[in-house]
Order: sequence, then C-alpha cells, then structure tokens
Amino acid sequence: MLKLSRVLLSLLLSLLCVAVFGQDHYDHAQSSIDQFQSKGSANLPTDLRYAFRVDAARLSLRAEQDLDNQNARVPSADFNLYYRLLTSIYASDDLAKEIAACGIHSANSISVDYVELIYDKKVSWANPLQEGIASIDHPAVNRLMEKYDLIIQSHRQISPREDAIIIRAAEPLNMSALTNTFYDLEGISKVDLGTNKKLSSDIQISPSDDGWDVHYLLYFEEDGVPQQHIWVYHVNKKWEIKFLSETGAPLIEGLNCR
Repeated sequence: MLKLSRVLLSLLLSLLCVAVFGQDHYDHAQSSIDQFQSKGSANLPTDLRYAFRVDAARLSLRAEQDLDNQNARVPSADFNLYYRLLTSIYASDDLAKEIAACGIHSANSISVDYVELIYDKKVSWANPLQEGIASIDHPAVNRLMEKYDLIIQSHRQISPREDAIIIRAAEPLNMSALTNTFYDLEGISKVDLGTNKKLSSDIQISPSDDGWDVHYLLYFEEDGVPQQHIWVYHVNKKWEIKFLSETGAPLIEGLNCR
C-alpha cells in the first residue's frame, strides 16, 4: 500500500511539473508575440488595428517576387516589424493620429484581404449559394477556406446568367497565392483581386543606418491637378520616434487632416 502511495505521489508530481512547464512555455511564446506589439496598439480602434495589419501585410509582400507562387501566409518577421512601426508612430503624438484621420494607408496594389469570383450560377458547386447558404460544394475550396480562415462575405447577382461572391480573409494573406484553386473551378469567368494600380495615397518604409524612415504620402487633386503631401517619421532601433518633416502641396479643405 505504501509503495502504491509513493507511485501515485510520483505521478502527481510529474503531472504538476508538466503543467508548470507547459504554462512557462505558453508564457514564453506569448511574450515572443507581445514583443512585436507597441504600447499603444491595445488602445487602437478595432477598424484601425485591422487597417494597420493590412498595411503591414502589403508592405511585407512588396519585397516578394512572383506572388502567385509564394506562400499564402505573409512573412511573419516583416509583418510584425511593419505593424509595430505603424502602431508605435500612431501612439506617439497627435500629428500621427491626424495623419491616420486622413485615411492614409498602403496603396492597394497587392491583394491581402479579399477576392471576388464571378461565375456561371448553374455550376453544381454553387448549389448551396443558390439556396441562400454561404458555402461552396467543392472539396478543394472547402479545404482552402478552412485552412486559411476564409469566409464568403457576400453573394450577388451580376446578370441573369452570372453571380459573384466575395471571399474575405479573417487575417491578411497573400491572396494572389490562393487564386490558382479558384481559377480551376468550373464556370469561373473572372477572378478579381480588387487591386488598384492608379496613383493613390501610400505608406512607404525604408531602412536607415540606425532604424527606419516612414513616409506617409497623401494623394489628392486640386482643380483636377494631382497633388501630394508628405509626412516623414524616423524610428531608431531603440524604438525612439522622431517627426522629421512635412512637405508637399498645401492641404485643401475637405481632407479632414486637421
């Protein structure tokens, strides 16, 4: 009986050690994630937090070549760096918050949040959609939707023959890398990633000797003439933030930047 008690005590101690180690491992992993979040990030409005995540994803993917053949996941190291830069600057002063109020974000030249599919509504995989169910009856697409946490956001009629659905990602992804599966679907007539190559407002980040320079470029038109206004911040490797300059065309009324 004494021997059995010792065995049970030993087993309980072992389980306790595993539990403690598991918690320590979790805390360490969470700490590794938290180190990329700026102090002001937790206080960001939900919509702005998501917008900065989209910006960080686009900035990360700009350095990649042939996005169609890259991983659908955005490189995490670059993403975390850019997200921390953007949220840290936003939290640093009132001017940065005014810049955000202007709606300045990364130019939408890379798709990271959604794709629109236009298709023949008579195809069999679209049967659930015709019944009002936000689902596709196709194994490969279903696996993709589950793996990357995609949802069918909307479903609308394009013509008597064609419908369109928008598939949106819960977290920013390299949407170009996901399109091959959609192109292979029967009845697809168009895959639209919603990108825009026209001149628009943008965020550009470049490395410097001791950190990064972050340029906020506001694009607008005055009397039909393209104009641009630019703010520049510097963030050093100690995460000290300094406003450097404000240049460009004078801001006009209606931009809501002040």
